[in-house]
Amino acid sequence: MNAHARLPLARAVSRTVFLLSDGFDALTLSAAIAPLRAANLAAGKGGFAWSFHAAQAGSAASSDGWSVEVRPLDETIWQADQVLVCGGARPDPARPSPLPDLLRRMWRMGKRVGALQGGIFTLARSGILKGRQFVVHRDQLAAFHAIWPDLDPLQDIYAVDDRILTCAGGMAATDLMLHLVQGQSGGNFRSEVMQTCMISGLRPGAVPQTGAASARVAGRNPVLLQAVQWLDDHYLEDDCVQRLAATCRISVRQLQRLFRAHLDQTPQGYIAQLRLKQAALLLSQTDLDISEIAGRCGYEVTANFSKAFRKRFGVAPSRYGQRRVAPAA
Repeated sequence: MNAHARLPLARAVSRTVFLLSDGFDALTLSAAIAPLRAANLAAGKGGFAWSFHAAQAGSAASSDGWSVEVRPLDETIWQADQVLVCGGARPDPARPSPLPDLLRRMWRMGKRVGALQGGIFTLARSGILKGRQFVVHRDQLAAFHAIWPDLDPLQDIYAVDDRILTCAGGMAATDLMLHLVQGQSGGNFRSEVMQTCMISGLRPGAVPQTGAASARVAGRNPVLLQAVQWLDDHYLEDDCVQRLAATCRISVRQLQRLFRAHLDQTPQGYIAQLRLKQAALLLSQTDLDISEIAGRCGYEVTANFSKAFRKRFGVAPSRYGQRRVAPAA
């Protein structure tokens, strides 16, 4: 992943700096680089250049064990057209870092700045997101709200608000970078890049993030899909089952039958599953105490939460938090 060092840097080159933190998502970073590389291949020259930097020179380790050689925060960063920070799943707002100040300075200089997946926590620390449109990965939303309750992120796959670029992560990073390629090179050129990346269509940023269950039940039953999508957004609210039945215009009994027939569980069980997964994410991504997490996830009695959590994950919430692992999707 060091091909960036050999790209020809002509005057028309668009330069992207990726700021990496340990625990960054390798898939997201690769998905962001692929359109830039494809654009260079389509043009037959190095019209796009990129480099990897971090607070300290050496290497940055991804969440799945990849190691990427990084350069320090040197003067070449100030020549970039856009600076994107790619961070890990667990925010650490108390840890000193030069990256938030760097992003704020780049923004004031008129550069484009942004965040890929977990990098949104660093971007938020820069203080430039208030009143802006930006996205947060749905699995990091609770941790984000715990730190910045006054900020209101979108639940889209990516967002471009003037010079602020944010992406929920994964393959949505390809969509975001194709958007940049289109803006700098034109629609026809973008089509060639899409063909190189084997992409049949470009998704707009306003495409909503899809929950795993929503994707699993799509095409089975339209009422079930509506129900699952509604619960994915409202599972922390009171009287979920009754409100869900009213939303779907069916009785609670019909709702129970629908969930058992297609998902082999009740709506209440599905709600509990979502709440406990949210609790596990908060335990792995924040330093909130267990009683506060229980309350945030719909449990009025902490003991009931601990019992349900142990049954679901096989470990007490206190020990799960110490392990600092996020649950599988």
